[in-house]
Amino acid sequence: MPGVATVTVQELRQMLAQSTPPLLLDVRESDEWQFCRIEGARHLPTSQIQQRVGELEPMQETVVYCHHGVRSLMVQADGHSIGLFNVEGTFYAIDNTCTHRGGPLGEGALSGDTVECPWHGAHFNVKTGAVTAPPAGTGVRSFPVKVEGSDVLVEVD
Repeated sequence: MPGVATVTVQELRQMLAQSTPPLLLDVRESDEWQFCRIEGARHLPTSQIQQRVGELEPMQETVVYCHHGVRSLMVQADGHSIGLFNVEGTFYAIDNTCTHRGGPLGEGALSGDTVECPWHGAHFNVKTGAVTAPPAGTGVRSFPVKVEGSDVLVEVD
């Protein structure tokens, strides 16, 4: 993702030891936050980012973490919930809702160009939206994506 870097555990340790460490932002949902967290991290669940983004300081260096990393993300665009995926530097967007039972695909584990629904394990190709493993029987919509400068644009209609 333009403007976004992957940070190793060793690099994060060095960053947090600086005189002005970055904001450590945990975007996991509340049940995950309560179970386990990095002390001193700020909690802002993915489901609340759109409503609460104004609480963040735009000029502050920020390290965002979740259980899947930067390779997948859920976004809202014109009322659509979209899973946005980075596969080897190329972005792909699909409907975020699994056709089996409505699981959030943007929270799923990404392996190559396949995302696994975190609820029941259906697999979808993030390039095409096609279902590649049950229990889902039908695929999801895919959306055209283009990158302009540091913006990732998803065409929803």
